[in-house]
Amino acid sequence: MRTELAGSFSVFRRILGLTRPYWKHISASVVLTVFYSLLSGASIYLFIPLLDILFHPEKIRAAVSGDTAGVALGLGKWFSGLKQDVIGAILAGSQTDALLRISVIIIVTFLLKNIFGYLQFFLMNYSEESIIRNLRNNVYRHLHALPLGFFTNERTGDLISRVVNDVSVLNGGISAFFVTLMRQPLLIIVYLGLAFSLSWKLTLISLVVFPFTLAVVAWIALTLHRERGVTQERMADITTVLHETISGVKVVKAFGMEEFETRKFLKYTHQYLRSVLRINRIRDISSPATEFLSVIAGAVIIYYGGIQVLKETSLSASEFLGFLFIISRSCPRSRSSRTSRTGSRRRALRPKGSSRSSTRSRASPPGRAPP
Repeated sequence: MRTELAGSFSVFRRILGLTRPYWKHISASVVLTVFYSLLSGASIYLFIPLLDILFHPEKIRAAVSGDTAGVALGLGKWFSGLKQDVIGAILAGSQTDALLRISVIIIVTFLLKNIFGYLQFFLMNYSEESIIRNLRNNVYRHLHALPLGFFTNERTGDLISRVVNDVSVLNGGISAFFVTLMRQPLLIIVYLGLAFSLSWKLTLISLVVFPFTLAVVAWIALTLHRERGVTQERMADITTVLHETISGVKVVKAFGMEEFETRKFLKYTHQYLRSVLRINRIRDISSPATEFLSVIAGAVIIYYGGIQVLKETSLSASEFLGFLFIISRSCPRSRSSRTSRTGSRRRALRPKGSSRSSTRSRASPPGRAPP
């Protein structure tokens, strides 16, 4: 186990070494990710004062006059001075003027958030694709440096697959690394900070309830990952049989092996069908199961939050709605998109590289020797 981890870490460090020529693009992408995360939180949080302007204008008058107790924009006592200046600038004038200003600010916030998100994706995709191009070029140069004996013992389909398919698989790993370790943690930190600023009690309840949903999502993800590995093996079997049949068509015709090759091909396609159907069953049940568990967790939060709004009056209705919106954006989602399934199938389209025997010997049926 330790040997496998050490080997994986060594490969990971080698992959990270390929990112050095593009550190400027990656650094700029990280900075844009920070701005994107902050604006994502602000775009949600701005709906709270918008609701107050529409349904609780007395809070706006209290905010402008300096009485900030219970105002939805409060982020903490240590930010009270800056908060008062911002509130006074935005909400000055009549209720209609304040509504116009907050609407314009919401539009500008969403515009900047999407611009930063687009630039972040563009720079990161440029870095990822450039790394894949360099890695594929290095593999191709390495092929020219290998002796002739290496090509005698390796199949052509395997070598082509390593240059075309196996290198492309790293693209998803590089992308997942930057998204998982940078973008998602920043968004979670921003959302949790906003949630704590609104109600630390409801936030703690959310942190207690939602881990059960996270556990179910994690189990589904692990099961899908394991089954996709089996599906890739099944597709590799199909690709290998097809490659052997086409490349050894003269042997197949000479020995009348059409029925034998057909039965073998039908066997592997049936195994692939069973594997794909199992993945589809797991994927299709993941979304309703996750949604149902999230609804249960949300019902608990709504009940306790409703008590705070109706009886304890420690939380306003606009703050409570904003809290629910923030939690809904940060809650786990089951990824079962058709795009990811297509990508996993595309990565599976490569022949196995374990066998070193010739095509002619593999194409021979049991009991019949090749000429």
